[in-house]
Amino acid sequence: MSEVVIRRTRGALGRSALLLFAVLFLGAAAPQAQQVHKHEAHAAQPAAEAAAPPRIPDVDCLDQNGKRLRFHSDLVKGKVVVISFIFTRCTAMCPIIGEGVARLQTALGDRAGRDVQLISVSTDPVTDTPEKLKAWGARLKAKDGWTMVTGEKAEIDRLLKVLTGGVSGNKTHEPLLLIGNEATNVWKESYAYESPARIIQQIDRVSGAAAAP
Repeated sequence: MSEVVIRRTRGALGRSALLLFAVLFLGAAAPQAQQVHKHEAHAAQPAAEAAAPPRIPDVDCLDQNGKRLRFHSDLVKGKVVVISFIFTRCTAMCPIIGEGVARLQTALGDRAGRDVQLISVSTDPVTDTPEKLKAWGARLKAKDGWTMVTGEKAEIDRLLKVLTGGVSGNKTHEPLLLIGNEATNVWKESYAYESPARIIQQIDRVSGAAAAP
């Protein structure tokens, strides 16, 4: 009887050890597999549809000319938009973002300001006055149809919380572009370092959603 008990115990211990090994091995491998999957998914589909389309608040803001605006009513409502996030003192990522939007503006030609609105929101509204935004845009040869936005910190924070999940601050951030069709509430994410042709493809897909039933 004791021999049978011992054999069963050894078998149970063996199965337990194997189960423990599998859990530990798979648990260690899972994060790496997830990272590989995320990397491959990003490489294959750099402009992904936003998980939850933003409900954009109608905050008070100022453009680069000092004109007072309501963000949703005046800049986004019923329009196709490309929204970027910058601050004028940034020397790392924001020049890449600005140059990317400038290339996009050139590639869009007459469509910029007519079919597509370009909007850059300052993530450092305490420092970024309309005058500083205007000077920043001038270095990039910004034209009509590209609006730069600042305002009271509390208002910009409320806006950024919806658009990016964060709040204002002069910290490095990714070169995110939000491409949206407010009329159909279709939003996609892209990146400012993508080629203008690729970004325009995303804009066209978002714009085409207006004709969808």
